[in-house]
Amino acid sequence: MISTTDLAQHTLEQIRCQFLLFELGDLLPSLSLSNLTKCFVETIRNFFAALFLASTGMLINMHFLWNHVDILVAAVLLVIVIKT
Repeated sequence: MISTTDLAQHTLEQIRCQFLLFELGDLLPSLSLSNLTKCFVETIRNFFAALFLASTGMLINMHFLWNHVDILVAAVLLVIVIKT
């Protein structure tokens, strides 16, 4: 069983870690390694974005898409026209 003092100490450690991460986030742009860090973070972000989109795509019901192919084609054409 966790005592109250253990819980309070654990909460304090979490607050310290969060504050440290906040300070590091504030400090990173001023370092000379900021471009390297930005590239590293963007790589990880892109990986998780691709993973999210792929997992979302696996949930799509293909029968539903086939029944609404006209709306899908119209939406794709609309995006292409707006982007160009």
